[in-house]
Amino acid sequence: MASTGVATSEPWKCAEGTEDTITLMVQWENKSTGSLGSSVHTSSWAAPSKAEVHSQQRFFYLGHKGEIRIDQAHRGFEMSTDEGGYASVNPLFMKYTPDPKGFFAGQRAYGYMSIEAWVDSCLEVNSGRAQVADFEESMPTIAGTLLATAILEAGRKSLDQEGTPVAVETTALASATKKRKFEGAT
Repeated sequence: MASTGVATSEPWKCAEGTEDTITLMVQWENKSTGSLGSSVHTSSWAAPSKAEVHSQQRFFYLGHKGEIRIDQAHRGFEMSTDEGGYASVNPLFMKYTPDPKGFFAGQRAYGYMSIEAWVDSCLEVNSGRAQVADFEESMPTIAGTLLATAILEAGRKSLDQEGTPVAVETTALASATKKRKFEGAT
């Protein structure tokens, strides 16, 4: 499903038919058990200019033995499982207040550490001491986005075909990812 009208209006004047918001309803099949799952994905760039945040990124998972709720805009992460109960897993993304002497104090916050790890990885690759494949397990890389990209492409095709379901074969994608990791490690 798609919503239109904002992108094609003033001041943007995008091509006719450009979506403002898209919603995909996806059905998943566990190949080993045959059980089915479903998910709903919504993406929109159209937001009021005086909104609280311009990056509403939420994720909700409900399974038969647990659930996860993530609100990236507010740096919230909660989960509940039969085994572990409820937990609010919300590490400090960034420390915005200075230390008692007035200096920057966010070095150990996970937002800063994530950026630091990415910069260090880039320096390692650029110097020739490492390859991108060396970071497949610890950093987001192109190989790690194959499945998400395939799902987005299937959604695009489905929208273009007026909602016709489009299958994504994940086995081939997983195989391609493993092959790339193996080739990069030799």
